[in-house]
Amino acid sequence: MEGISQVQWDVIRTNGAAIVREDLMTLPDPPNPLPARGKGRTAEWFIKNYPKEWAAAIGKFEFKEPILTYCGGSWKAQAAFRVVLRTLKNSDEAASGSESDLEDDSNPSTAKLVSPKKRRRRSSGSSRKKLKDSRVGHSDASPDTNQPPGQHLELQIHVATHAELHSQISAPLNSSARLVSESHTRNVLTVDTSFIQIDHSFETLKDEFSQFSPSIPYANELLAALEYSTSNLIKGFSETPSSDALAFLEGIEDADPNSDFFNADDDDNNNGGWGHYQFTSGGRTIKSTLSTWAVVGSVHFASKLLAATLRTCKVARHLCEIRNRSISSYTSDAYLAILVEHLWEIIPTPFKPISPVDPAARNSEDDDTLAETSHLQKLQLPEMKNWLSTHSIETPVGWRKRSREDFVKIILNADASKRPKLSDIASVLEARPAGKTKKGAARAQAST
Repeated sequence: MEGISQVQWDVIRTNGAAIVREDLMTLPDPPNPLPARGKGRTAEWFIKNYPKEWAAAIGKFEFKEPILTYCGGSWKAQAAFRVVLRTLKNSDEAASGSESDLEDDSNPSTAKLVSPKKRRRRSSGSSRKKLKDSRVGHSDASPDTNQPPGQHLELQIHVATHAELHSQISAPLNSSARLVSESHTRNVLTVDTSFIQIDHSFETLKDEFSQFSPSIPYANELLAALEYSTSNLIKGFSETPSSDALAFLEGIEDADPNSDFFNADDDDNNNGGWGHYQFTSGGRTIKSTLSTWAVVGSVHFASKLLAATLRTCKVARHLCEIRNRSISSYTSDAYLAILVEHLWEIIPTPFKPISPVDPAARNSEDDDTLAETSHLQKLQLPEMKNWLSTHSIETPVGWRKRSREDFVKIILNADASKRPKLSDIASVLEARPAGKTKKGAARAQAST
């Protein structure tokens, strides 16, 4: 891929400067700032003293300028921020120096200290100016010397407008790995997706998942756990999501397939591939961004994540229908399945509405019912391994170090005669030594 032009770099740097001024430079000095290399508010200073705010600003910059995310990692966005911070610092020092010079010149007692020999003379024919003019295709006509520096540059560039350049360098990486700059290859077909809205209420989510095809594993169990924790006010159901999680959701909700960020013919990030950029930009993933339930914070936020991802799936289908794309599978479906399974894995154990059965309250008809995923999830890993061994259920090669969810799948796929019933699950839970249930649940939660 060819490098970007100077004008493109100017656009990126301008947008980066705006984010630095708004999100970083407005931060107050901490009570006990950590020392950092360099003088003043350098990149290292922000990384040490405001790591979360720095990461959030980097994410915002990468979302605005997706070209910075190519090749993975955030090193390009960080390098651009370093350039911006140095430029701002030099500008401030230059402005401060100019004010000092004016004060010295106005004071007779100090004016004599300024030596005329140290003042630089400006020459309109300097080699530096000639080099700059040659880069921008300087015409024979001399520019107006009264114009602000660089103004004649805008008058002589006819490549594209500022908006066109921004969309050119911000277009997501497509399958051909090229930046698309021609206007006729941009979004030639606008598709209205504003009518596709999904409420994040439990009733709506249940209805959406019940009609979704293909079916999403753990969706019913997850929704039941979220609703159970809310109705019973279980600790942890209503905490504050992390800033990274909020930015992640915002990127999903605000994505627009008709914007200049996305090309209508880019099937890797649009149409059938719609959702790929939102869930992977900046090198992030669902599991790395939402590493623990503490990051998710609340049932409300988890429900909004599910609703936003379900809407992404519907938008992808609508795009393919309107743009006549023949698609066998949708990228967004895979991310929805990953999100549901991951939330089910990290959700606190008390959220899951399954508890040991009271022998006096048992029903003989229920005892014969085969255990499903939600029931098996209550078992600990050694207990499931013991069931596999005692009932001669074969496990695939290489399954020695697998998660509880993997062994749940093995049991569910076994012959019905070898699968545990509800009465078997209750017996295993009742046979646990006192205190083992709580300890095992905590260990299972920590392992996620």
